[in-house]
Amino acid sequence: MEEKRNLPLHSVIFDFWKDLCITPYGEIVHERNKCKSDEYILIDYYEPKCWCCGKYIDFGRTEEQYYKILNSDKPHKVWDMPVVKSHLDRCHIIPFALGGPDDPSNLFLMCKNCHKDSPDITIPKYFFKYIYEKRKNTIFGFDRKQIDNLCEYFKILCETYNKDIDYFCKMKREFKEEIINKVCSHGGTISHYSLVSAFCDALPDKKCVQIKYYEDYKF
Repeated sequence: MEEKRNLPLHSVIFDFWKDLCITPYGEIVHERNKCKSDEYILIDYYEPKCWCCGKYIDFGRTEEQYYKILNSDKPHKVWDMPVVKSHLDRCHIIPFALGGPDDPSNLFLMCKNCHKDSPDITIPKYFFKYIYEKRKNTIFGFDRKQIDNLCEYFKILCETYNKDIDYFCKMKREFKEEIINKVCSHGGTISHYSLVSAFCDALPDKKCVQIKYYEDYKF
């Protein structure tokens, strides 16, 4: 159905949105007007991922082609690779069935799960509010429950490096940026253990109990 309607290429949609941000109130602003609480729609222009949950594309056998395009004079064409198009839907902000146009300004690139869950409504601010909240509660496509499944490795790291594991449950959203800045993708994928290691490193050192020995203590 998408192809028959001649929708814009993924790279064209990318080009429209690449300098824009989402506010906590579901508004769209240019990056030059960005406030601290606003979210960039795209941080790394040429590492395709879901614009909602942040899940990266696994290029697999097409990794060589990906780097070839990335190093060309048209790196934005990585968004048109078949593997990207198969993982990222061109999602209507205002649904086509409710009068939404097939225009880059009304299309958003998301994975199938985020597309399925997104609001189908004629009022764009609710769509973008959904995007904003999803982005705040996921990291590279993983939600908190998925990260918790790696708790055994996490505990071992915390014990090894004397990190306060109890603080993990009280972590604030500000830690997200600190974690993202320490982790990168490898061939378009994010290792689970990279995330767990970054979480561990973001924790404060555990306060050890200090035992004071008095010089005049005698056995």
